Parts: sequence; C-alpha cells; structure tokens
Amino acid sequence: MIRPWVTHLALDIGEHIPDFAPAVLKLASYLAPRSLDLYIYNEAEDAETFDWDLGRLPRAREDQSVFFGCFPTVVSLDLSITCQSFLEVIELVTSFPLLEDLKVSASWDENSEVMPSSDADGPLLLPTRIRSLTLVPSRPSFLQWFLRHRPLQTPSKLDLRLHGDLHSHGQLIRQAGPCLTHLKINSVSSVLLSESLTIQENPSLRSLHITVWDSAVRIMLRLLSQLPGDPTALEEVEFQAWEAGNDDVDVDSLWEQLDHLLTRARFTALRKVTVSVLRPHCSVVKQRLARVNSSKILWLKDQSGNLLD
Repeated sequence: MIRPWVTHLALDIGEHIPDFAPAVLKLASYLAPRSLDLYIYNEAEDAETFDWDLGRLPRAREDQSVFFGCFPTVVSLDLSITCQSFLEVIELVTSFPLLEDLKVSASWDENSEVMPSSDADGPLLLPTRIRSLTLVPSRPSFLQWFLRHRPLQTPSKLDLRLHGDLHSHGQLIRQAGPCLTHLKINSVSSVLLSESLTIQENPSLRSLHITVWDSAVRIMLRLLSQLPGDPTALEEVEFQAWEAGNDDVDVDSLWEQLDHLLTRARFTALRKVTVSVLRPHCSVVKQRLARVNSSKILWLKDQSGNLLD
C-alpha cells in the first residue's frame, strides 16, 4: 500500500549498518523511490588513525554493499560517503541502473585512487544518460573516470566544486557541448581565470552561476565574452561581488565593461542577473550595473541568500 506514495527516501546511516541492513532490505521490498538521499559514515572519529579530508571514519567496504541494487527505481541520487577507496564510490553509484541525476560528496584515501577497469560483469559505468552531475568536491579521479565513459556522457546540468586537475574540469565542460544548459562552479579566482576553463563550446547555456570570493567581475567578463551565439541562449547569471566596495579605477572599468556586455543585443534572452553583495554595497552595485538595473533584471542578495531592495 505504501509503495506508490513514497517517491523520495532519505537514509542517514551512522555506525551500525550491519544492524540496519535487514531494515534496508525490508524497505526495498515495500518502496520504489525515484529519489534517494544516502549518507554513509562513521559517527566516531579518531584523529590518530584518520586525518585525510577532515571527514568521518570510513565504513567497512562490505557495509555499503547492502545498497547495491536495492532500490532499482532510483533516478536521482544524493550520496554523501566516507570510505576507504575510490572504487567503493564507483561500485555504489553504478549499482543504480536508471540513474539520471547524481550528486556525490565523497571522502576517500587518495592513496587508493586506482582507476577501476571492470568487474565480473563488465565495465563499472554509469547509465547512458546522466543529465545532472554535482561533485562536491569534484575530485580528479572521479572526473577522469567519468570522462572515460563511452558513449560520451553529456549532462545538461553541471555543478562543480573545483578541486585540482583543471584539464579534466575543462574537458568535462567542453565534452558536454551543446547539451549543457546549466553550469555552476565554485572555486578560487586563480582557477577560474585559467585558460583551461572555457564555455565557448556550450552554445545552449541558459544559466551560469559562479561562486568565488574575489575577481568575480573579471571572471564573469572572461567567461561571458566566450559564450557563442548571436543572440546567446543565456537567461540567468549569478555571481558574488563581495569586493564591490573597492573603488580601484581598474575595478570600475571592469564593472562598466560587464554592464555594457550584459545589455548588448547578444544577451536579449537574459531575464535575471543576481549578484550576492554586502548590504552596505547595494547602491554601489546598482550604480555600477546601471544599464542592467534599468532593464529591471538586476537582483541583489546578501550573504544568507536573502533578497535585498
């Protein structure tokens, strides 16, 4: 009776997975969720024996195997896990045959990052259509494994917290090509200013969200200038401007260039420009993006995400 009504399931697993396993199997016999939030970790921590990634103690490998094939109807998986090896993450995420939306927040011993090749039944690969991929952080080993998929995986949504290996990040964005419609990147400014990262092969991009603590305007100028199409497909832009109070002449020039760029005919599809800003700097941002503001598409938010007048 419950089965048709439960579409989302959240499981937060601490120290006692073996004790919890019978309940998981029982749930699987009753439920067919399409969305699963799965958090697997050890509650106890021992700094003397565990110091990588500031995560929780890893589970024993056999513990998470109880979830393999347990909920075959899942199309959206939000996985947070601390484990011993990269292979364990891959074994788990590839056990969901209908997966379309994947979010992974994982910690593992980087000394174990051996690229998985195959299991007894063939290559360890995701289903053929991953349309949304979120990696927090986006570790090089996971990216390299994802890029090896054939046919190529071309998600329409990417949410990346950059973590080294710019080449793989850039390759992933380029590989998505015209399929990519939404891109979110969280990183440091020096990374986003790198030539390895471009959006010039993503003409269908409708949403661009950049999270960075400084040089945001310079980064937005660089990326938006690359966007192909006349007009472009871009509808939404979001970035942070914590340094908006900076009255440096060069900064003024960058803001003016961005204001001009976003109000050019190429960006006629643009419906929303959201800027996160310190409350005292609201008027400064409105002045610096005067054309955008007069077009009634400028939205300002504070550090908590609340809209500002």
